[in-house]
Order: sequence, then C-alpha cells, then structure tokens
Amino acid sequence: MDQLPKFGSNEDVRNKGLQAIFMKFKECDQDKADIVKISVNLEEKIAHKNSQVEVYKKNIKEVLGMLSNYQVIQEVLKGILQEKISIKDVAECKSSVFMLQKEKEENLQQLQTEFEVLDPEFYNKLRRKNLVGLEGEKCRNCKKLTAFLVKELQTRAADEPMTRFMECNSCKKKWKE
Repeated sequence: MDQLPKFGSNEDVRNKGLQAIFMKFKECDQDKADIVKISVNLEEKIAHKNSQVEVYKKNIKEVLGMLSNYQVIQEVLKGILQEKISIKDVAECKSSVFMLQKEKEENLQQLQTEFEVLDPEFYNKLRRKNLVGLEGEKCRNCKKLTAFLVKELQTRAADEPMTRFMECNSCKKKWKE
C-alpha cells in the first residue's frame, strides 16, 4: 500500500477508493507497478467524472462490484484495458464474462432439448438421477424408502385433498394416493 500515491489530506474518500480498487487487483500475478498504474488510472477516471462525493462513492462501489468477478479482473489485466481503462471498459468486461456464462447455459439448454427429442424419458431419467441418495417415502411394493412425489393434481372436489402421484425409484412402481 505504500506504493500508492496519496491525495491531499482533504481527499480521504479518494484515498480509500484507490486503496479499495488496488486491493481488488492485489491478489493477481501481475507486476505491482502495473497494478498501481491501473488502479490510479481507474480511480482518476471515476474522480474526474464525478465531483460530488456521493456520486463518486456510488461509482466506486459499482466498479468494485464489477471487479469482484475474478474473470473480469483477468480481462482487465490481460492488457485489454492496460493504459486507457475506464468504468465503461470494466462494465464491458463484466458483460463479456456474463455473455460467456449465458452462452454456456444456452448450449446446455440446447443439448437438453436434443436429448429430449431423442429420448422421451430424458426428463424422468434426469429427475431420478437427481434423487439418488435422497430418502423418500416408503414404497408399497418393495418397502424401500425410495418413493417420490411425481406430481399433485386436484382430481376431486376442492374440499378434499389433492391426489398425489408417486413413483418408486427402485422398482419403478407407480401409484396414486
């Protein structure tokens, strides 16, 4: 921390903001001088953009939130933003990481859809797989505690309880209660 420049004595908020940004980058395998330069550059951009203390604090918190993601920090340090870093650039890094995660989720959803088309029992198998190791209700057929609720429907009048459709994961017996 002794490497960081100090602003005037009336600039305590800026000093704390700079220290907070520096601490986000501190854990990385980058040269300390580069980290100091990036931290100072980013803090100065935030400070020059906002003359009001409350707006400055809000923007510092926003940037710190963005930098809490390790992948965003790595993108910043890779050299994408080395010299001319700004709040907008950090936000773009965060959004690119978010887009990568979104692409992975979409690919997973597409795979599940393909499996569903190929195998109509896909979701039942997936559900059973997720229930392995859990203790359920007692099966009427095999007497093991592997029976689980498949669905509940209102098949009778509203003043009567809902019908529970059960299935045993061991013997695959189905019944309703």
